[in-house]
This record gives sequence, C-alpha cells and structure tokens, in this order.
Amino acid sequence: MLGDAVEFPARGERALATLLVGGMLSFLAASLWTVGVALSVVLVGLFVLPFALVASALLRGYRVAVLRSCIDGSGEPPEFVDWSRLFADGLSGLFIGVVYGLPIVALACGFVLTLVTADLVLTGATAEAALTATTVLFLAAIGLSLLVYSYIEPIALAVYARGGRIGPSFSPRAIGRVALRPVYLIAWLLAALVALVGYSLAVPLAPLLVGFGLLFYLAVVRDALYGTGIARALSETEPERATSEGSIADSGFTPATSHVVDPGSRGTVVSEATDSDEESEGVSAPCVCDTHDERERDWPDWDPTER
Repeated sequence: MLGDAVEFPARGERALATLLVGGMLSFLAASLWTVGVALSVVLVGLFVLPFALVASALLRGYRVAVLRSCIDGSGEPPEFVDWSRLFADGLSGLFIGVVYGLPIVALACGFVLTLVTADLVLTGATAEAALTATTVLFLAAIGLSLLVYSYIEPIALAVYARGGRIGPSFSPRAIGRVALRPVYLIAWLLAALVALVGYSLAVPLAPLLVGFGLLFYLAVVRDALYGTGIARALSETEPERATSEGSIADSGFTPATSHVVDPGSRGTVVSEATDSDEESEGVSAPCVCDTHDERERDWPDWDPTER
C-alpha cells in the first residue's frame, strides 16, 4: 500500500507537469494567505484573500480528484485540466472541512473565553490552579478533536468525491462504514507517518520553492493512501451486504410472485403465480430490467441518477 502510494504521483505521461502546477499553486496559496492576513489590518489584504481562496479551492479540488481516482481504481493521478470542476469540487471540499472543523473552533473559543473569565474573577492560588486545570482539559479536548477530524475528514471528502453530493458526506452511516474498518486505520497511520517524516524535510526547503513541490507531492501520497484504504474498506463491506441479502432466501420466506429470467431467451420473463388459482406457464413479456450495476452503489444515500 505504501509503495504504490509513493509511486502514484509520478505515474502518467504528464506527471511532472502536474507536480509543477501543484507546487506553484501551493506556493501561491501560502503566499497569498500570508500577505492577505498580514495586510488585512490596513484593508489591503481584503483584496488579496479572494485570490488565496481560489488557489486553496483548486488544491482542495485536486485532492477530491485524487480520492476519486483511487476509489475508482484508475491507477494514475488526475491532471489539472478541468479547472471549473476542480474549483467547484474544491469549494464543496472546503465547506465540508469547515463544517467538520467547527467543534475545534468552538473549543478554541471556549478555551480563550474561559481563561479570560477566570483571570477576571479568580485571584491567588485558586486562580492559578483553575487556569492550569482548564488549560489541560481544553488542550486535551482540542487535541482529541484534531485527531478525530484528521481521521474522519478524508472519508467525508471521499463520500463527496464518489457521489458528487455534499449531504451524504455528513451521514454517520457512510462515515462509519469506512471509519470502523482496520484497513482504513492502517492507511491512515501510514499517511500520518508520511506526513510527519515528509513535512519535517519539506518545510525547511519552502524558502527555496523546491519545498512547495515536495509538499504537494507528499499531499498526493497522503491522499492516495486515504483513497486506497477507503476503497479496500468498501470492498470488504460488499460480501457482508451479499450475506445479509442472502439470509432472506435462507429464512424460508417465499414471495407470493416470483419472476425468473429465462436464460435461453432475450428479454422474456417466465412468471409463476404461486398463490393464484390460475396457472400460467410460458407466458412471455418484454423484460424491463434495471441494468445498473449494483456494485457501483458503494455509498448509502447516493442516487446514481444525479451523477
């Protein structure tokens, strides 16, 4: 899994061009956010921040495309070609990330508010003890929230990447279907290891611009690990679904009317009415069948007609 993910960004004929574009977008996003925030005091930064948002949305959209590519099993990284789709997917991905990050923001605001209140109300040794206990509790809660966010957020993006809708990304059933699988936990741990080791080497190289290309490469490797783990977790759920569906037949329940497709004919259905007094044998009728492959319906609440 790790070896394939490391090779994933370098596959394809236009891999180098994709890495260069991704590195430039990473540089632009970091630079524009830094300048925009620094100059927001004098209102000049307000004109820079929208451009930073565009660059971040394109990078986010590419991340969604990587997850989609790994889940669909294409084997090659996506390219920066369909910019409008990348931007649209990026905005949706940013929205999903912001919603899942709200608990972290709420905890951080609560931490600051509690510190300010305790400093104004309490004094002496009581204030020091209360501040220490509050700091420990809030930092532990924030750290746990960040851990949960980093574990669940890639799954939510993958749900969106697969179905193209934001709503199912917040479905506990869709998230739990992958999050509770050991294969995804292994992929997530490998991605965390790649990020820890790779970013420690890439961040010092950022002033040389080479670091941004390396950061983008590592981000693609990380998302490829997420996508592979999610794809394997989904493949593990299919036998279980087939078993649960087969248990209906094993229970001895026989429908009132059964329809059997005659393999020797095209578009004919042999219908048997088990509870009817009239017997109809060999009755042929046009076959109206749903030819949609059920294996494509990996995600609950996903309507394939809305692709």
